[in-house]
Amino acid sequence: MNYLEEYKKWCESSEFDEETKKELIAIKDDEKEIEDRFYKELEFGTAGLRGVIGAGTNRMNKYTVGKATQGLANYILEQGTQDKGVAISYDSRRMSKEFSLLTALILNANGIKTYLFENLRPVPELSFTVRKLKCTAGVMITASHNPPKYNGYKVYWDDGSQIVSPRDKDIIAKVRAVENYTEIKETTLKSDASYRSLPISNELHDILEKHFKKYPESEYVVFDKDMNYMKSEKLRKSLARSCEKLGITFNYHMLRHMFITQLYNKGVDIKVAQSLAGHSSYQTTADIYTELDQEKTVNFNTSNLYNWRAKTVNALF
Repeated sequence: MNYLEEYKKWCESSEFDEETKKELIAIKDDEKEIEDRFYKELEFGTAGLRGVIGAGTNRMNKYTVGKATQGLANYILEQGTQDKGVAISYDSRRMSKEFSLLTALILNANGIKTYLFENLRPVPELSFTVRKLKCTAGVMITASHNPPKYNGYKVYWDDGSQIVSPRDKDIIAKVRAVENYTEIKETTLKSDASYRSLPISNELHDILEKHFKKYPESEYVVFDKDMNYMKSEKLRKSLARSCEKLGITFNYHMLRHMFITQLYNKGVDIKVAQSLAGHSSYQTTADIYTELDQEKTVNFNTSNLYNWRAKTVNALF
């Protein structure tokens, strides 16, 4: 496919969004610009990606960044190191934050945990983070010393340094193997509809108010038995140790199921439970209520279940 055919595909195919098409249609009379954007694919080399921001195969955009990230994800999955996670940072260039978020969402869609900085960070901090959190890799969105119209995508491995031979060649091969943009997996952030208001006690309200004055940047709140705030790394380690000690598997979704179970036992109307649980479908909540009804039918002792779960949750902290 020559550059004009590739240009036409990007203008017409449903693979590409309207904003991208609008940018490309605006240059329909500039064949030299079209050629420069489409005469080749932006190459993923040992230094990652680097190019002018814009629409086209030879530009830095969400499609070329997506392809690079899908290739990286395929390599990480092949290595079996997805649970170690990937740290992601970005600089102050145009589109850096957007590309970093896109990278995280694609990795997440592939089942790979990510650590995305809330704001810009320098390369040395990313390298430190990769080593500190024992990540399998790191991604830095930056074009270093290049002019403002450029951006870039650099990959680091678990030692905190940029990828080197032979690993770089293996990752490059995986990126090149992603032939179509439709192969790129991507999840989405929660929409506004995913967030909801929950009733809380006055005591909890006072605790949270005090906490957020002291820790305004925290995203969630977990306290230990002495009511000391636990940061994410301490919480993660504490959970891992406690689960190993108890010989159980634990995930946060279990807490929502337990909450719904408590609503059921208190006789809360199923529609109210649906709203509080944040289920978009009535049937999801109804299935849980039906399951609990069946447990009662076979004389399942839910009070013992609560006691076990309460002990488990207490043991975690």
